[in-house]
Amino acid sequence: MLIDLVESGKMKARPLLEALISILINHSDTVRALGEEVLQKTKSYLTSNPNADAIASLITRHVTSSSYSARLLEVAMHSLFQVLAAYNTLPGQLSHLSQMRSANKKHGNVGDIEVTGQDNESFVIEAWDGKFGKPYLRDELEELHDKLASHPEIETVGFVVDRNPELTEDITNRIEELSVMHGVTVQILPFNDWLEMQVKRCTGVPPKQVATQWLTAYVETLASKRREIAPIDEPTDKWLNDLKQVL
Repeated sequence: MLIDLVESGKMKARPLLEALISILINHSDTVRALGEEVLQKTKSYLTSNPNADAIASLITRHVTSSSYSARLLEVAMHSLFQVLAAYNTLPGQLSHLSQMRSANKKHGNVGDIEVTGQDNESFVIEAWDGKFGKPYLRDELEELHDKLASHPEIETVGFVVDRNPELTEDITNRIEELSVMHGVTVQILPFNDWLEMQVKRCTGVPPKQVATQWLTAYVETLASKRREIAPIDEPTDKWLNDLKQVL
């Protein structure tokens, strides 16, 4: 099957080979053992009864201090949405974690995290794109304009930045234009504000409980325990080792 795709020109050989090698690495006995070790450390950490802010700080510290922080930001965001999905607080179905650099028109993605219709994955209701180290997002807003033209059904869309975004006059004016033009809520938020907004969706659930489940989802995702909803094709051993040190 894979050979046929390569021979037909529908798939390039090198990216396919790299993905297969990464999957093999993630499924090696060494990485599986490392994942179990980090999961045990996570359980031990949670027995110390950390509050929601402490857990959020821990995840943020891992995202910012490890390699490929842009990808880890996406994983952290999707892990939180896994928790929201479990509480049935989303307006639709949570899509699988997209692969790195696939949130573009070519692949049909609107954002890294997407909530779609129950019976139609191309019907995107809500989408969020993580932007690590990019506080000024003028070009991204123009790309979003093109995406929204293809997805008139979207109700909420936005960008999440690891720091305070540069909301200059041209940015705020363009956000307002896109919101009116497409009839959609467009936002650019710092990660902490976005996190607070999402946690509030779990009405009646203590923030500490949401944060605890978020950390568990985050670690299990990195340990390849949630591949049915969050497949990661990149090698995760470096991330797991870094997380072990943070814990």
